[in-house]
Amino acid sequence: MQKLLFGASAIAAVLGVMAPAHAQERATPAVGTLSEVVITAERRTQSIQKSSLAIQVLGAERLADAGATQMRDLTSISPGVNIGQGGPATQIYVRGVGDFGSEPKFNPAVATYIDGVYVARANAIEGNLYDLSRVEVLKGPQGTLYGRNAAGGAINLLTNQAQLGRTNGGLNVEVGNYNSVIADGFLNVALTEDLAVRAAFQATSRDGYSSMGFDDDDKQAARLNVNWKPSETFSLKVGAAFTHVGGIGPGYNFTPIIDSRLRTQLEGLGIAIPTSNRLSITDPRAAQVILGVDALAAFLQPPFNTMNSTGSNPASVVGGANPPGTPYCLPASVFDSARLNGAPAPIPRTTVGYCNIVAARVGVANPNYFATIDPNQWQQTAHQDNKYWNINAELNWDLGFANLTIIPAYREVQNDYVTFPISIYDDGGRQPEQSIAKSLEMRLARQTSLVDWTVGGYLFQERQHQYTGQFVNENVGLQQSQAYLNNRFITSNWAAFAQGTWHVTDALRLITGIRYSEEIKTSDAYNYLVYPNTAFGSPARLDCQFSNGDCLQDRVAGRVKFTSTNWKLGAEFDLTERNMLFFTASTGFKSGGLNTVSVPGTGFNRVTTGPGLSNGVGSPVAYDPEKLLAFEFGSRNRFLENRLQVNVELFYWKYRDHQENVQATIATAQGNISLGGLQNVGDARMYGGDVDIVAQLTPNDTLRFNGEYLNSKYTTFDIVLSNVVQGLTVGCPTTPGLVAGTVKADCSGNPLTRAPKWTGSANYTHRFDLSDGAVVNASVSTQFATNSFLMPLYLPQDVAPGYISLAANVTYISPDGNWQVQAFGRNLTNEDIFTGAFQSPGFHPNMLVRNIGAPRTYGVRASVKF
Repeated sequence: MQKLLFGASAIAAVLGVMAPAHAQERATPAVGTLSEVVITAERRTQSIQKSSLAIQVLGAERLADAGATQMRDLTSISPGVNIGQGGPATQIYVRGVGDFGSEPKFNPAVATYIDGVYVARANAIEGNLYDLSRVEVLKGPQGTLYGRNAAGGAINLLTNQAQLGRTNGGLNVEVGNYNSVIADGFLNVALTEDLAVRAAFQATSRDGYSSMGFDDDDKQAARLNVNWKPSETFSLKVGAAFTHVGGIGPGYNFTPIIDSRLRTQLEGLGIAIPTSNRLSITDPRAAQVILGVDALAAFLQPPFNTMNSTGSNPASVVGGANPPGTPYCLPASVFDSARLNGAPAPIPRTTVGYCNIVAARVGVANPNYFATIDPNQWQQTAHQDNKYWNINAELNWDLGFANLTIIPAYREVQNDYVTFPISIYDDGGRQPEQSIAKSLEMRLARQTSLVDWTVGGYLFQERQHQYTGQFVNENVGLQQSQAYLNNRFITSNWAAFAQGTWHVTDALRLITGIRYSEEIKTSDAYNYLVYPNTAFGSPARLDCQFSNGDCLQDRVAGRVKFTSTNWKLGAEFDLTERNMLFFTASTGFKSGGLNTVSVPGTGFNRVTTGPGLSNGVGSPVAYDPEKLLAFEFGSRNRFLENRLQVNVELFYWKYRDHQENVQATIATAQGNISLGGLQNVGDARMYGGDVDIVAQLTPNDTLRFNGEYLNSKYTTFDIVLSNVVQGLTVGCPTTPGLVAGTVKADCSGNPLTRAPKWTGSANYTHRFDLSDGAVVNASVSTQFATNSFLMPLYLPQDVAPGYISLAANVTYISPDGNWQVQAFGRNLTNEDIFTGAFQSPGFHPNMLVRNIGAPRTYGVRASVKF
């Protein structure tokens, strides 16, 4: 059945079927009154003032004023939304519900769409913020119409579609500091009365905000769509797009966790502790600290045993005999004893530096130690070269009894990048990561005096192939470096859904909706150690010493199936023509999945007494879906003869089986396993309110304010950890674990991560009407947020401080409206706005890195229409 529907999808694409023209429609307002914003978020056209959705609409003009060229730029104009960038991963959080990564095992909890088509890899939405009609930000579970992985909400990008009967174009050019140059434009051509084509493009180039060139912006994108409407009852639209994201990539900025004693020890080695928040992890100044801490941790004896409270590995013993899993200085003999295919093959020695300095200081005679990492190599390999293709389509056909909509789509993602949370993370060393997603949605809908109804079905399949690892000559700890994961991952999903808005009276409407989803995930992953690797010098790893350079560490393969039924109930009541009350209750879910680590005792058993491996495949550690139940109560209002808009929403959410990406120990029936991946850690609840005010103070003065209060708390959050140092790797209370060397951390009572208690934005715009018909718009705006935790282990060092950021622009619009020039300044207060963080307790616990937003920027933007 899936093959048949996907075949229909391909035929539809060839015939020229394309995504919907969701252009933002505004009724022509009276002078000095507010415009009416029309949305399509519920798969039908309606005024936002008649909708019970928790939604914010960002129009093209507002996006341009905010300088939104990357998804993370939306954070500055959408309260309650936090968008960070970690490597290629676009990390989207709504009211604390979100997702950390972009690997096949991750599912974004906030779904992203372009013209109604689901974008499975959230990073593939990058490069699409041009020639847009609007962006719709939906908050809360969207389990009926949007389905899987929309537990936290959905973000819809609606592009401008080809307009029939009109030939026109436009060009925008922006230049600014950090050598920023942005150009975008479009050309719309009416080929016949019922056929039009539109082409659009964007190119960006900007130096990095962080040291060593990170946090730059280098993109090229193009989009083409065709609109054919041969009759009033039938339309076909088809489009295709390509995006290339290059440059060095998002930055991980160095934030070492150093107490006074460790600081003294490092300074004794001549190492200064950097203080800049925009110092990349690859910066030589950061590399000195990393190597210094490594060296100190390798030789724990007086005076260096004071590191027991803050060192890389407090379990280390004198002389560098350290447990596996953490990078330390290694003696030369480890490197010289390695073998490959049974023959001697000394591992290349990277750096000596502080290893030998510290060895000499602790009295090691004739020190001959080498560092297991070399941060100086990182910068040489930093890059991203990601490519995204897609073709999507929409058919709309009025059948009389209902309107038929068919949306087939094909999307391909190719990621090739090297990034550095703590060490090298290479996604393209052997072969770029590839994701091929196909989807098909079919709907029937009709609006009647009794009910506005929609029924439909959905098919989705994504095939991913990912190589992930370290492919430069860097040894990262005993038996854990020069490694890669070769993973093939398939996700298949089908769903059926129905939703209706029942007109009980002229003023009262009831909402009912339901969706059934079924999802199957399969994974086949091979974990390899690659020469040069310290395992090739270990007598316990003869299988590696007799390999050809790729030594199989583990094979993990499995299949899981999940089903979910989500529902929505609600009521809307019109107090007057311009005042409405609403209440909704709804559910959503984020799919479970498979990690790429095997459950102990499930078949994979390495032979360590000779070359070769035993037969057997490990079963992957699985994690369950997470679910969210949301209650929303609100009111939409227009007052003062349509000059004042006050929309208010109160919400209460219950969050179950929250998935978190943590380095923890999982207890299984077969034993305990150390896992750096996803697991279900607990439950939470969130409540708060959102207010959106727009006031047309005079025909020439407009004031906007949008603010949100969020009170979030984990009601349960229990994880088992190893290699724990209180205050360094975990900030939650701990108790001894059932397994020796582990502790149980109880993080309940803490707020969700990336969930500030207060967020908001305000904007004031004055319009100056000049005598010749020209217009000058002057605008000033502010964005604010209180502090929030960036990571789930609640260290004081990973708190993002609150901030207030200011922006301003002045725009001159020509008398005929065909050209304009704008001068702008953004983040004028030069705030450090942190959006994410990363720490690896089993690798470099002293090294915390953080993602950070744009600093103060300014420039000029010119636009012309023709």
